[in-house]
This record gives sequence, C-alpha cells and structure tokens, in this order.
Amino acid sequence: MNIIDRQIQSKKRKAILEVLLLILLGLIIFLPRLQELPYKGEEPRRVICAQELLFSGNLFVPTIQGELFLSRPPFQNWVIAVTGTMLGNFGHLSGRLPSVFSVIATALLIYFYCRTFFSGMVPVLAGLLFLSTFHVLKYGGVAETEMLFTFLLAGSYLFWHAAEHHGWSNTTKWTVAYLFLTCATLNKGFTQAPLYFCTIIGLSLFLNKRLSNLFTYGHLIGFSLYLGLFGMWQMIFYYSTNWEATQTMLLGDVSMRFEQKGVANYLEHWVVYPLEQFAVLFPWSIFLLAFLSSDFRNRLKPFPAPVKFCLGAIAVTFFTVWLPPGAKTRYYIPMIPCFVILSAVVIEQCQRYMQEMTGKKETWFQILILFRKMLIIIVSIFAPICCLWSACNMIWAESHIVKIFYLFFPIRLIPSILLLLVSVPIFITLIYTYQKYTKNAFITDIIVFVLFIASAYNLLFIDILKTKYEDVGSSVTEIFRKIPPDTELRSIGHTSFPFVYYYMFQTGKMLRPAEPGQKFLLGQYFCISEDEYLRWNPENVEMIERFNTSRFKPGYSKEKNNQMMIVKITVSENSSPFQNIPKTVEDFK
Repeated sequence: MNIIDRQIQSKKRKAILEVLLLILLGLIIFLPRLQELPYKGEEPRRVICAQELLFSGNLFVPTIQGELFLSRPPFQNWVIAVTGTMLGNFGHLSGRLPSVFSVIATALLIYFYCRTFFSGMVPVLAGLLFLSTFHVLKYGGVAETEMLFTFLLAGSYLFWHAAEHHGWSNTTKWTVAYLFLTCATLNKGFTQAPLYFCTIIGLSLFLNKRLSNLFTYGHLIGFSLYLGLFGMWQMIFYYSTNWEATQTMLLGDVSMRFEQKGVANYLEHWVVYPLEQFAVLFPWSIFLLAFLSSDFRNRLKPFPAPVKFCLGAIAVTFFTVWLPPGAKTRYYIPMIPCFVILSAVVIEQCQRYMQEMTGKKETWFQILILFRKMLIIIVSIFAPICCLWSACNMIWAESHIVKIFYLFFPIRLIPSILLLLVSVPIFITLIYTYQKYTKNAFITDIIVFVLFIASAYNLLFIDILKTKYEDVGSSVTEIFRKIPPDTELRSIGHTSFPFVYYYMFQTGKMLRPAEPGQKFLLGQYFCISEDEYLRWNPENVEMIERFNTSRFKPGYSKEKNNQMMIVKITVSENSSPFQNIPKTVEDFK
C-alpha cells in the first residue's frame, strides 16, 4: 500500500470515528432519561393526533377527540404513529424518539455538508456545536415539531448547496431537495419551509449568476414532485373538511405572530429579539462577533462557499422572525445549522492564527481566549454552586429529622454529587489544554464541554424539571381507582390535552366528547373543566376527583392552573327534576 492509499484509509477511519462520536454524544445527551418527564406543552397533542390517525383510519386529517385539530399537517403524526406501532405503545419513548433521531441526523447532515468544503476540524466542530446549543437541548428530547422540522428544512437547503458544489445532475439535486422540502412543509405548514427554501436558494443562484438553473428539466421535475405530493395531501384534506379549515391549517399559526398590536410592541421586539437570539445560541454565538472585525474578514477572503451561503441564508430569512412582534426564538431553530457552521469556521481560524502568531494579537482573536477562560469558569463554578443549591433546596424542604439523615446518608443528593465528580476530570482536561493550540486540543475542549452539558442535563436539569412539572399520568391512575372498571368516560366542553393523552395511554381508548343531544342519566361519569363546572354549579352530581392538568405544579408558575374534575350524575331526568344542571350537552354551550 503506497502513501496515497494509506492517507485515504486514514481519512476514512477518521471520518468513521467522527461520525460515531457525534452519534454517541447525541445518545448520551438525550437517551438516558428520555422517559422520565411527563408530557408537557404541545407534546400530548402530537401523540394524541398520531393515535387518532390510527384509530380512525384517516391518515390525512389530524383530530383530537374526533374533532379537527388545525395546527399542523400530519407528517410528524405519521412518524410518531410509526414509532409507536414499532414499539407497541405510545409512551414517552415513542413520542420523543423522533426528535432525538432528528437531532443526531441534523448533526450528521451538518458534518457531511462541511466535509464537502472543509478538510480540517470544521465538520466535526460544527456537529458538536449543534448538539450543545440551548434550543437543541431544550427541544431535542420532546415530542414537538421543532427538531424534525429543522432536519427536514436544513436538509433541503444544505443538500442542494452540497450537490451544487459537487456538480451533481440537476434532476438529483432538485428532486432530493424538494423531497426534503415536501416533508418539511407537511410537518409544519405551507409558510416557513417554502419561504426559506426559495429565498435561500434564490439568493445563492442570483449571486452566482445561475438563475437559469431554475429553467431546467431537473428543476421542473423536482418542483412538480413537490406540488404533486403536497397537493395530494392538500386536496384530500380539503375534500375531507372545508375551505375554512384548509385556510386555518395553512395560515393559522402565522397570523398569530401579528396579533400583538401597537408601535411599542414592534419596537420592543425589534430591539430585544436579536439579543434573545444571541443568548439562546450562547456560548457559540460569541464566535460570530469575529465577523464584525475587518481583520478577520480580510483573513477569510475570499470567503469560502459555505460561509457566503450561510451568511446569505441568515440575511434573507432573519426578517421573518425579527419583524413579527409575536415571533419566538424557537421559530428560528431551522437556521441554527448555519450559525454553528459559521462559529466552527471562526474557531478553526483562531486555531490557525494561534499557530501562526508571532507578533501582536488581533482583536478578534481575543474571542477564543475569552471562550477558553469561560469554559473553565463555567465548569469550576457552575457545578459546585448547582450542587450546593440543590442540596440546600432539598434539605430545607424536609423535616428536621430528615435533614439530619441527609447529612449522613445523602441518597437524594447523589445526582448533584455525581455532577460535581464528573466536573473534576473535565476541569483538569480544560486546564491541561488551555495553553495548547493544536486541532486536537480545540476539539477536546468542545467534546469535554459537551460531556459537561450532557452530565448537567441528565443529573441536574431533569430533576429540577421533575419537581416543577405536574404528573398528570399519576392523577389519571388515581382516578381509575375511584370509578368502576370499564366505565365509559366522556368529556364535556374543553378537555386538557395531557388528560386526554394519559387517558388514551392507560385505557387504549379515545376519550370521546359527549354526543350532541345526549341526556345525562343516573350513574354516568364525565370529565369537565373546573371553570365549566363552576359556571353551571350543578347540584345533582357527585364530584369524584379534582386534579391539576397544567404544565407546572401550583406555585411554580404565574399561569392559572387548569383544573379538571371527574363527576358522576346522581339523579336521572326521570327520577328527579334537574337543578342547575343542563339536560343535554348543547345546554352547556
């Protein structure tokens, strides 16, 4: 084997190891405690829709309790339905696994995209940075649309650019890109995905004077495929519902971003939003400051193709979240791949500058020195403070006898102690590499920091959330102990999504609303919101159970608690006149 063959084999082994590293770190971050937190926020809605698609046999119209749910097209519901069917149940694992796999797939997508243009440490760095951003950590282990949408939308524009660089055929380039775009559109609607794809790709073609590429047979095939697949679902949905429902499904979520009126709201958002976006990308966002330095920009010239592409992509899409006063930082998650690629490029340039440096240090170079110091400070201060805070908080909440017990047998403090122990070798590693300027030293810094984040996420953050989140599943289990077995439970009025999910999960049945015209008879059980119950103030029902279905337990949020009640009809219409209680379901409305 000659030298060239050995170099090729070495590069292949390095690539395999880097891919395995990204997969392993992704699994370490999200899998260990994926099932422990109860469903919250939008999670139960996504899983309920997936189950009801299978119950009804209609795979094209999302419903909750048999009624239209006009929030998202059903692609994520299809994915969850497949996962739940494969696992044999629709527990927390089946709903959240698609997000975990999407995070890892996006990290690998970023890695292979960067390998198209860079041969150094940028590919693996960009993948590592993506795994450790705030929003990825927040949404990577939940059953919501963000991470799957990010993978699909990023796949469309990153694959297209990589294929454009490789000179692949127009048919392959456009067909695969539009397939990604079709799935992204079916995942979150007909607004953000097509807008981002068209503006990003359009700008790239314009800057490279290749707009004629839009008028090729390859683009016609890809665009026709997109219109055909999305249009097929849209037509089925329209004929299954109506035009008003179709409009709401397409544009309803976007219109909510402009509900906040007044000049003050717009001005506040325009000032605050960029700062919020910088904060959620921290600490990697500090490297983006290097682009403000003319010295750094001159060092990069001519800009590498992915740098120009990512900067252009951010420039033409940022207005979609900056202008609407109701936009949130999570709406811009699909552009995180561009940010981490740019940050990785800056880190590599800093590393090269360190090795070349002979005289005065440039201003932009101080960013990396600041970053390395910041890593050491975070690990050396954050872990002990969190451990101490967790211990004091836990002991303070217990009786005096238990406090003494914890001093000698700190069983419940084990996660905090483990975090402190894990931080020690990480701190030593960071100190060891602080004065080293090699590529391996930089990558080691990022890897150990990701491991620290994974440790803090699993050993501390999950436990903190468990103390705050309401466990609706346990409440549903308690309810079943108080009502006769095989009792059919119906709902009246608005029903909490977490309650609907856990009822379906534990019974395998849909929680159906009371039917129009249904009369209340002796011994029937219903679930009803506390607001609805107090509004009617019925006298001829027995309250079986009252429970909280809010995201947070009482005292952990300023939001009003959503109280649900299980009631039993104690008199029938024939045996006694109704007093303050409606006779039929319509009377509640």
